[in-house]
Amino acid sequence: MYFERSILSLVLDNLGPFPALKIAAKRMFKIDYYYFLKINLSRIVSLKRIRSDVFIEKASQEDWEKILSNLKKYSKTERKEILSRLLFYKKGFNGCYFAKDKFSDIISMQWLITSEDNELISSEMYSVWASLKPHECMVENLYIFPEYRKTGVFSSVNYLLLKKAMDSGISVCKTFIRNENVPALNGFLSLGFKIEELYLGTNFLGHSKRRVRKGSLEGYRAG
Repeated sequence: MYFERSILSLVLDNLGPFPALKIAAKRMFKIDYYYFLKINLSRIVSLKRIRSDVFIEKASQEDWEKILSNLKKYSKTERKEILSRLLFYKKGFNGCYFAKDKFSDIISMQWLITSEDNELISSEMYSVWASLKPHECMVENLYIFPEYRKTGVFSSVNYLLLKKAMDSGISVCKTFIRNENVPALNGFLSLGFKIEELYLGTNFLGHSKRRVRKGSLEGYRAG
């Protein structure tokens, strides 16, 4: 059973010792920039075309087992992205949803974070995310499998997850997008999200922290 194996064992098996050491080295010190986006879900852009062959459901161990058993068909870069999300899931963030096609093949994975996760946020992500109010959520860690990219699924899978949030009574959604991830940024903007702030993210000795870059969006807002 792949799911029951330790993350370290999976990393060494799928990435090898040298890439694993490279990942560890990056955790020594790393800087990233993130756009912080927000939307009032009542203003979400109504999509004219939602793929009728796509649906979402909460992740199961069986789903993860299916992904991990096929992991080696992907490049090491993709394996790293998938394993990082497995680690996040195993930390206890179980609001993971898989988008699937009509054959139940997995298209993507993404997390819906709500106020029910505040205890985990406080213990695991306290220097990265703020606690959420009952009417708020976050969508994070979207990963679309390579074979489904550029097929028009981005808007559909996000819309389905945001609709699920709305149906549960949530009215505000937030997300962080790494500044170089232009396709994801444009995708969320097309759904109606607005950029609120630019954050500086640092990782030192495995400890992540984010803080607002004051005045960093003045030019953007003026435009």
